[in-house]
Amino acid sequence: MPGVSYEIDHNSRIYQDGRLITMDQLSERLSRIGKIDNPRIQVHLETEMGADCATVEQVRDLFEQHLDCSEFGQCEEGNKDIWRRIPVPPGTPPS
Repeated sequence: MPGVSYEIDHNSRIYQDGRLITMDQLSERLSRIGKIDNPRIQVHLETEMGADCATVEQVRDLFEQHLDCSEFGQCEEGNKDIWRRIPVPPGTPPS
């Protein structure tokens, strides 16, 4: 299943697959992704410690607005290595 990754760093900057984007760009991209049903695109959000809570909530609200974030929907949040089931050596910081 195809996927897209968004990250919020400790300075509250937003990235898509490592490229800096604005909140408006995020909204527009999530809107387009939400309209694609075949194949359904999984969308992952990872936040770094120190990110502004208001920014994180605003991004989560955009996910909810544009995507199917029900239990078996297309939204994922957390450490990407865990979601991908990539082994992370003990003591390795998550981000």
